[in-house]
Amino acid sequence: MKVFIEPGAVVCAAATRVDLLWQSLVDGTVPKEPLPCPAYDTWPWPEVYATPEPGALELGVDRKVLRTMEKQAKLALYGACLSADARASLQDKHISPARRGLYLAIPTVDESVPPWTLLETLHEESAQPAQPAELNSTEFLLREIPAFFGLSTLNSNTCAHISARFGLMGAMGAYSPFADAAFQALIDAVESIRNGENHLALVGAVSPKINPQLLVQYNYWGWDQKATRIPAEASAFAVVGAQPRATSVSGFARGFIADPAQAISQRAALLQQALGNAGLTVSDLDWFIAGEDDLVESAALVLAGACASLPFLFSEAFLGYAGAANPLLNLNLALAGVQQQMLLEGDSRQPLQCYSRSLRHVALSAAGPEGQYIVVIISREEAL
Repeated sequence: MKVFIEPGAVVCAAATRVDLLWQSLVDGTVPKEPLPCPAYDTWPWPEVYATPEPGALELGVDRKVLRTMEKQAKLALYGACLSADARASLQDKHISPARRGLYLAIPTVDESVPPWTLLETLHEESAQPAQPAELNSTEFLLREIPAFFGLSTLNSNTCAHISARFGLMGAMGAYSPFADAAFQALIDAVESIRNGENHLALVGAVSPKINPQLLVQYNYWGWDQKATRIPAEASAFAVVGAQPRATSVSGFARGFIADPAQAISQRAALLQQALGNAGLTVSDLDWFIAGEDDLVESAALVLAGACASLPFLFSEAFLGYAGAANPLLNLNLALAGVQQQMLLEGDSRQPLQCYSRSLRHVALSAAGPEGQYIVVIISREEAL
């Protein structure tokens, strides 16, 4: 059974529409913002790709609802709102709410919460006559709270808001926290339609909000040493369904690469598996949009038999790193390219170029830092 896919929406520093994002990339006008306060002084980047925070009017909710939502949750809800406006299929009253699904890749922790031991210490110290002034400072809390320690209801709250707002009462899933989560969500949404659980599904992904604690994660994974990995805020969505559309999800493969020494061969094997599931060979590919910009990705393409002239795009070099949102930003660019029969080509070593080309099959990859790797193939339907 074929599952079809439509672009949803993008919310990022460059634009809130896919066509404007495309044009911004072509023009090289993706804006950056200076770091907001001294808490970011240790960051190696003077500017980041920050996205304006949507308000109650844009989100279509009561202001009281916003009290339970952090910025990244608002970006997710805003992207869902824009998707509903752009895609009539999400408002099709012939599809029961019980057959409309929601699959969301979203960070799990929305706010720092002091651990119990720290709260006990603060309580004891508060009883002392000579209480240090720094105990009440933001700097003290940021220093003493372990990175990403929190009691979070962000996943359930965000999914509940989007589900209630758009009548998505079917099968649902939330995924976190790395870039591969977006394509995990997409694949599970596609399978839910093939299995008859849903007739339609909204698939979304959102980045973490820009926060001083992000640097701890970047230091741990060595991302602060990558020139392209400038933090970015974004959300992106797509819609999959059984109703015939111009583009389908024709194949995919996902795996876990435990041994970095085998990364090239394993990535090549997963690409070939995804192509095999789509009934294609690597020579059928017209465009490759990468989740990683490294020699491993390039070597894997060569090993899989890709032609050296295969157009290659690594959008992170131009949009920054938005975690799980990056693959769905890429997916929306791919869908726009297939619709326009145009493509973008470029990475951290070459400037972006835009030109017309016949596009039928596009491969996209996404990777996680612990060895996760996913390839998705989308194809233009010739009959439509």
